[in-house]
Amino acid sequence: MRRSHTLSNLLVAPPPAPLRRTLRLTVWLVAMSVACAACGKADDKSSKAAEPVDTGTTKPIFSQDSGVAGDQDTGSATSDTSAAGSSDAAPASDVAVTDAGSVDAAAPDAVKTDTAKTDTASTDTGMPDTAKSDTGMLDTGVTDTGPPPPTQVATTKGLKVAFIGDSGASIGFAAALDLIKKQGADLVMHQGDFDYEHNPGLFQSLIDGSLGPDFPYFVSVGNHDIKKLSSYQADFAKRLSKVSGAKCTGTIGVQSSCVYKGLHMVFVALGVTGKDHDKFIDKTFAASKHLWKVCSWHKNQADMNTGEKGDETGWEVYKACAKHGAIIATGHEHAYSRTMNLTAIGDKTKGHGAKPPLDVLTVKPGQTFAMVTGTGGKTLRDFESKHKSDTWWATIYTNDLWRKNGQKQTSGLLGNPNGVLFIEFNVDGNPKKAKGTFINTLLSQTVDEFTVFVP
Repeated sequence: MRRSHTLSNLLVAPPPAPLRRTLRLTVWLVAMSVACAACGKADDKSSKAAEPVDTGTTKPIFSQDSGVAGDQDTGSATSDTSAAGSSDAAPASDVAVTDAGSVDAAAPDAVKTDTAKTDTASTDTGMPDTAKSDTGMLDTGVTDTGPPPPTQVATTKGLKVAFIGDSGASIGFAAALDLIKKQGADLVMHQGDFDYEHNPGLFQSLIDGSLGPDFPYFVSVGNHDIKKLSSYQADFAKRLSKVSGAKCTGTIGVQSSCVYKGLHMVFVALGVTGKDHDKFIDKTFAASKHLWKVCSWHKNQADMNTGEKGDETGWEVYKACAKHGAIIATGHEHAYSRTMNLTAIGDKTKGHGAKPPLDVLTVKPGQTFAMVTGTGGKTLRDFESKHKSDTWWATIYTNDLWRKNGQKQTSGLLGNPNGVLFIEFNVDGNPKKAKGTFINTLLSQTVDEFTVFVP
């Protein structure tokens, strides 16, 4: 007998098997949906309890330290507020900027999560910065007070150095001193051969009469100074004792290291007196943190002058200076000459590694340039034809030849006058830039111009 599927029958009698299966499946799906929804809410609560999430508020990019000792960081972001072993409590998450001076050392942030770069420095060890962010210095228990110690020391701005050698007690030397004064040089580096008369008192009186008894005057001794060496040294020691800020060690004029207004200078007397000058240079500059370094001595190698002088020093001293990116200044030959950039100084088969440009130089480890400044008063000598094949010179200035950055200039009918090389360091707002200018004394002509950089 067929059973009627009216509503009353469904309420009092079991439905057919197919319908029962459909009803059971429907009830099961509804139950599972309810259960999963409850499970999801529980998981979400569990997840939030285990690991907090960002709310969308981020720290601003922090400002750098001002660079002046005693100045605080200028950023306005909230800093770490925890010591080692406790959790961060900053109201904003680390999103785009790494804590540059501290690391989370214990529990995770209690409110916000670190979602960007990993803290990689050292553990917070004391009181946090109270209002400023860490941008370079480690947290040490107090607010940041300035930048970390510099790795390189710059010269004072616009430090102007005069380079001369082979002066003599002459009218030419007096003219050179007057030019040095007129140009406002801060110091003189003399490459040796002072008065040629073995008269230390006379030489000092000439300097005093033009520049004054306390003017900074640093020297290398030359072969014409050796007879009265101890007297010259005593006079220059007395002068340096009056120069505020000059720090010199070693033997004056023979093997000495001097720092003045941020310029690191080494003076040696190779070929004149003493030994192991290359080792002294290497050891001295290996410990130097100064941007600008200069080597000074009197004699030179045949390839490093434009006259008749032969090999009188060996290449080891040149190489020692080049190793540390130090400028090389010599005298001996009565002329002015300057090389291009030299990357293999001492290797003539490679042309000493000379490379252009002629008027833009870079000094760095393994690369330097050399100059001869024997123009401090004695009559200039002629250019020697044996140097016509030299490929490393940028500027040459002798009695009978003037070539400026590769371009020949018109020399005087009676020969070219003496002159002084000036190098001004830390110029145009750039502590890594210097400008060189050679000016002659009689006509005030600009004989040479170049720019030097350190990387």
